[in-house]
Amino acid sequence: MIDPKLIPENIARWMTPEVRRAYGKGALTAAEAIGKAVYAREKEEHKTVLTWLKRNQLKYVHAPTSGAVHDLEPGHPDFTVFYATEFRLYEMKVEGGKLSGDQIRVAAEHAANQTEVRMTGSADETIYAIKHWLITTFDWLPKAP
Repeated sequence: MIDPKLIPENIARWMTPEVRRAYGKGALTAAEAIGKAVYAREKEEHKTVLTWLKRNQLKYVHAPTSGAVHDLEPGHPDFTVFYATEFRLYEMKVEGGKLSGDQIRVAAEHAANQTEVRMTGSADETIYAIKHWLITTFDWLPKAP
């Protein structure tokens, strides 16, 4: 975060990141610092869901928060979970997180094909939604809590 005594926030937000770096540790505006914290929290929440999916030996595709998967189009939901002949799509946005333009577009494309992208706000909500689907549709029992 930029030291506000050195450069006021209203000026720092108009500076390029390269110029700001010369003036402070991290050189982030308040909005950038919040965005970075939201990204880190969402990444940790993803790890919790991934651990639970693996523990329960469920088949899934994960679109990591870094977006570094070459086989998935930009905006693909975070988790695609498969069971029997069905699948569900889940997009997790923690508090402060926002859908990207690509995520909005992909969700609309899925909706046009009668496939819902379920929105969740945390790992707990995502796991609950997956459990609910599996238990009510397949009488599934979790292997782990």
